[in-house]
Amino acid sequence: MMEGKILNEKIINKKAVYQPCWLSYTGAMAGSLQALGINCDIVDVGGYSGYAFLINVSKDVTCPSGPTALGTVWKQIHKATENLGWTLEHYTWSSHCYPEVEGKHTPHEIEVARKLFEKVKLEIKDRDMPVIVWGLVAPEYGIITGYKGESYLVSTFRHLAKQPEDPILFYDLHAPGGLEAFFFREKVTRDDTLLGTGTIERAIHFAEARDPTLENYVAGPKALDEWADVLERLPEEKQNYHGNSYVAACVCEARAISGQFLKRLADKYPGKDSRNLLSAAKCYKKGEELMEEFMQIFPFKFQGQMKAKDRKKGAELLRKIKPFEEEAINHMKKALETWRSQ
Repeated sequence: MMEGKILNEKIINKKAVYQPCWLSYTGAMAGSLQALGINCDIVDVGGYSGYAFLINVSKDVTCPSGPTALGTVWKQIHKATENLGWTLEHYTWSSHCYPEVEGKHTPHEIEVARKLFEKVKLEIKDRDMPVIVWGLVAPEYGIITGYKGESYLVSTFRHLAKQPEDPILFYDLHAPGGLEAFFFREKVTRDDTLLGTGTIERAIHFAEARDPTLENYVAGPKALDEWADVLERLPEEKQNYHGNSYVAACVCEARAISGQFLKRLADKYPGKDSRNLLSAAKCYKKGEELMEEFMQIFPFKFQGQMKAKDRKKGAELLRKIKPFEEEAINHMKKALETWRSQ
């Protein structure tokens, strides 16, 4: 669409659509990369970036921020995402929540949000490119596909729930941690011969949570113990149903992505140690199945009951997942060792 003289409107020619995904970084990135000519899906994004292999939960209460409260680990995820075929410019503004007071925007915050809006408009007008922004609709990633007047035109998780994708006023963002956006810069050639060992090494690195996430969060297999302890320790009135059910949906999906991705690696590199990769994939499948049981007890919603007997059963399921996580890591380590020796 040409920019309207009256409406000041433009939509990019490339059809960028948010892909079905609880992990919104993965869904937004996969949809954008597909629009830019990359043959990939959420399994590729979650796997090559390493994001799907990491479990992260808050201490003392199951907060919905766990899947995104990763601190400097995000930088590694962003850099690894570039292996899929496009370099990224990561735009950030401060480390404060935007807005600092929900529902109240200071003049300075509106000014900063306008700077981001103008930067996005230039990207759409001059380069006809999608942009990923944090904080669209809710604290989630989504795709900017155009603009109309002073609003963003978007593709987000809303269309998956059959909700209308209404335009979003440029400053009406919900961005804990600050405003954030991704701009696609240069197309690069993937070197699949170099991706193999680096990808497995990254998966191990994230699965073991070798780098700390944010303070007051626990990552890796031990996150499952923390989560289980919170369910058992806190009385029902102090539990967070929304956080518990949302993190469960994300962790379940990530186990599925991790298993599918390892199967793809085994198929792609049959001459390497595919046996251990497939064994690791089976472990993640077991974890996915146990998380599905957990989600039957605590289906996603914003409010719900968390009775003691349900929390006890949920804690038991989480503790059953931990050894499968650890076994998957061991299989990936064996695969990496064999791969490097060949």
